[in-house]
Amino acid sequence: MVCLLIACECDRDGLLAERTGNVSLKEIAGDSGLRIPRVKVGLQSLVRSGFLEIIAGAYSVVNWERYQPKLDNTVTERVQRHRELKRADPLP
Repeated sequence: MVCLLIACECDRDGLLAERTGNVSLKEIAGDSGLRIPRVKVGLQSLVRSGFLEIIAGAYSVVNWERYQPKLDNTVTERVQRHRELKRADPLP
């Protein structure tokens, strides 16, 4: 779960990396409340299971797009229609 949250904060399509570099074990440990050795074992396990992969030295969430919410492209259109109806038939 922490990996997903960090990846979301990084906003790099699932890559645990920021503009200043890859997210470190120390940073992941700090965010998770776990000690570095435990984080290292956990990350290795997530790589073996296929949840994470290593790209250019950084951990990356496999199938990142699968964990992203689907965008509703009709919101703007619906709001515009609602406003038009409201203007056409204002309440007394």
